[in-house]
Amino acid sequence: MDLPVADQITKLEAARQFALNDSALYSQIFPGILQIIGANAHLEIRRWGAEFLAEAFASPTLALKIKESLSVQVLETLKGLLEVPRQDTNVVKSVVQAAASIYGLVFRYTINNPNESSKWDQMTAIKTNILKRWDTASTGVRMCCIKFVQRVVQIQTPGVIADPRRPEQNEISLAIVPRDHPLIPPPHLEAQASGLLDRLLNVFHEEK
Repeated sequence: MDLPVADQITKLEAARQFALNDSALYSQIFPGILQIIGANAHLEIRRWGAEFLAEAFASPTLALKIKESLSVQVLETLKGLLEVPRQDTNVVKSVVQAAASIYGLVFRYTINNPNESSKWDQMTAIKTNILKRWDTASTGVRMCCIKFVQRVVQIQTPGVIADPRRPEQNEISLAIVPRDHPLIPPPHLEAQASGLLDRLLNVFHEEK
């Protein structure tokens, strides 16, 4: 028998507090939480879960290495939440915020794992979903979409390689992608970033 929604959220919140007190625990609690907060969960649990993911990946106390590991674990959940018909606005906003935080992490993961297409396919599906919402979403969701697009443009533009000997220390951008990468073709992504930048500039111009 399933626990009442309020009791489930109480247990989820207790796990969150444990992680806030010791960020190393995120890796332990994430798998269990992801099983509970998916697309088929009660609305209140979806809201809690999406907010939790946005908070976790934006947290300055959570180590980058842990974020990188967790980023590929949450893709299926984020994608599923976005694909729920008439999804709750608060859920969408939090999911888009989380997606903005993990885009660069999944990008770097894909650079280092060129033969593993499934994670990048999921990230691409999330990106496509968000871009489709951009023009028609409510104001709050639209602002989150704009922040996501800004992040995509930043990453899909050639940056500067500060130290070729330590690639993990360099800014995440097209500059660190091999030209022959099978999953992240730099010319295609740079062209997409250019188009998105034009759309961003149009948005900012219209708002003046």
